[in-house]
Amino acid sequence: MSRAFLPQHVGRVEGFLLRAFLATVTLWSIWKPSRYDRVEDASGIAGWGIDVAWIGQPGVHERVLLVAGICAVLYVSGLWLGRILTLLGVGGLAWLHLTYWTLANCQGNTFHGSQMTTFVLLLQVAACVIDIVRHQRRLPATERWTHLDGMLLYFSQCAIAAVYVTSALTKLAKTNGLWLFESHYFAKSVQKVWRQLYYDNPSIGDAFAGVSPWAAWLAAHPVQARILFAPGLILELFGFVMLWNRRWAFWFGAVLVMMHVSIGFIMRLYFPEFEAIVTIFCVNVPFLIAAMLGREKAPAPACAIRPAD
Repeated sequence: MSRAFLPQHVGRVEGFLLRAFLATVTLWSIWKPSRYDRVEDASGIAGWGIDVAWIGQPGVHERVLLVAGICAVLYVSGLWLGRILTLLGVGGLAWLHLTYWTLANCQGNTFHGSQMTTFVLLLQVAACVIDIVRHQRRLPATERWTHLDGMLLYFSQCAIAAVYVTSALTKLAKTNGLWLFESHYFAKSVQKVWRQLYYDNPSIGDAFAGVSPWAAWLAAHPVQARILFAPGLILELFGFVMLWNRRWAFWFGAVLVMMHVSIGFIMRLYFPEFEAIVTIFCVNVPFLIAAMLGREKAPAPACAIRPAD
């Protein structure tokens, strides 16, 4: 049976590396103490009355990292020790990451560079809950609900696809469908970032003085600007195609990473967490490493995948 748009088989080595890499990215994302200690403009879960300011208080960050480290160990070791530890680990990481970046987004401006990591963690929590319910009800694994690591990979790819499709739909909705035809106005955004770099980095400010050459080019060549940005919009809009199978996920992931690199080059807007998450779950470096080590095996038939799990 075709496994298009279904979870893929995940071997032990791939599953371990997927968990280890995600835990590493999460810890890296919250490694530095928060620059904020109060909510200025409540957004996200803070808008629901949930306190997030505690994570930015003096002396708290060391304990946050300790708890995050414990959660990371539980999450990764859950591969061998059980689904409950996996849920506790990923649930703790999701809560800490969500709280940390919600506080950062409660300062009157919005930062989108870490939302993908949070969404992946939250959907992995959902995958763990579904797997526990399936186990308690003694439901057999099927083509759609395989063993846990297959679901963790698939739900993570769903989160990534949702982020990009939502981004494309938002662009179209905010511009009444004219985003592509107005894309040359990105010259304003490029120049804004250029000036911000000029004022934020006095020691190297001269490098960003004047008008950005990219901003000048975009403003002077509207047709070429539309051609330049069209592939990115199309790629985001059809991001769900990455769920077809591993091959589609690999190529979509590789092109998405290249897109982010080019955005960083042109606009000086960098999304390292996006690139890391896409590299882990779409390009799927863990699978490539496992394949190079010769540890990947052909998937078992659905009826043979832990029927008594």
